[in-house]
Amino acid sequence: MNELVRRWEAVAAALDSDDKDARLRTVQSWIEEWDGRFWSSDFSGFERIYASDFVGHTRIPMIGTSSIHGPQGFVKMREEVSEAASRFWFDVREVRLGPEGRFAGIGRLKARGRYSGLMLQAPLAVVWRVRDGMLVEAAAYLNPRRAVRELEAVAVG
Repeated sequence: MNELVRRWEAVAAALDSDDKDARLRTVQSWIEEWDGRFWSSDFSGFERIYASDFVGHTRIPMIGTSSIHGPQGFVKMREEVSEAASRFWFDVREVRLGPEGRFAGIGRLKARGRYSGLMLQAPLAVVWRVRDGMLVEAAAYLNPRRAVRELEAVAVG
C-alpha cells in the first residue's frame, strides 16, 4: 500500500471519530501527500481512493478546468492546471462533517503563477462525498459559506 492510500485510510477512519483535531490532522496529512503526488504526476493509489464513477467539479471561475471523471481525470486536470499555475496547494484549516458520507475541508488555496511567479491566495473549501470507503464526488468553492450550504444539502454539485 502506498503512502497516499495509507493516509486516505486514516482520513476514512477519522471521519467516524468524535476527535475533531484528529480529523483535521489526518485530512491535512492526506492533502499534503496528495499535493506532492499530483505535482509530480504520480497518480499511483488514486484508483484506490477515487471510485471509477468519481466526478469532481470546480466552482472556481478563474480556473478553467473541466469536470474530473474517474481517477484518471486527475491526469487531465494536471495538464489543464499547469497551463496557469506552476504549483497550487490546499491549506486545510477546518474539517466539517455532513450527511450521507459528506465532509468538507475549509482553508486557503495558495498558487504560484506559471509565468509570473506571483503568489495567489484565496479562501477555498472542498466538499467530498464518500461511498464504500472511496470518494465518489467532490466540489471546490472559493466561497466557504456556499460550500457549507452544499455540505448540508441533500446532494453535492
